[in-house]
Amino acid sequence: MLQLENITKSFRDGDSELSVLRGVDLNLDDGDQASIMGSSGCGKSTLLHILGGIERADSGSYTLDGDRLTEMSPAELAEIRARKIGMVFQSFFLVKSLDCIENVGLPLGYAGVATKERRERALEALDAVGMADMAKKQVTKLSGGQMQRVAIARAIVSRPKLLICDEPTGSLDSTTAERIIELIGDLSRRNGSTLIIVTHDRNVAEICERRFVMSDGILSEI
Repeated sequence: MLQLENITKSFRDGDSELSVLRGVDLNLDDGDQASIMGSSGCGKSTLLHILGGIERADSGSYTLDGDRLTEMSPAELAEIRARKIGMVFQSFFLVKSLDCIENVGLPLGYAGVATKERRERALEALDAVGMADMAKKQVTKLSGGQMQRVAIARAIVSRPKLLICDEPTGSLDSTTAERIIELIGDLSRRNGSTLIIVTHDRNVAEICERRFVMSDGILSEI
């Protein structure tokens, strides 16, 4: 379902060039759950941005569900992100001026889904994370755990083939973090999504049957 072949990425650092990814290979099947660990600055975030279609690799090939993302225009990449990729971040990135159901429905709006269907599917996603009764509540009035549940609902509302989580429990207390990570795992299994979690927490990493370590721009399975 997902295949990376010899992915490289470098950035300019003054007069020098910093190599961040050094020939990354990764193959995941439908429904696989994978975790990626590694120290800060090892290239995890850059890899995640490439997987999410946010950044382009300098070289190599990225194929997702039969689509070769490395050959797509920015407009085509935006369409793939809207239809096939869901992302959950540590900082939630919810729109403070919108209520829960409006936040969750945003990806469907970008995908051109009609208003009525958008609200129905957003409510369905909120129900899946146990937040349907707070659909009309402003996100600024939610707890951290509740905000992360809304962010997860937004990530799954498009029924993505790939669900990417970047330190999804990093800003939560341990009890809430455990519940959130269980929820993410359950939802990915229920929806048949391939799951990738980037984390510093070994307990979070161990919920996944496939585990990887990133070190100096190289990805290795453990």
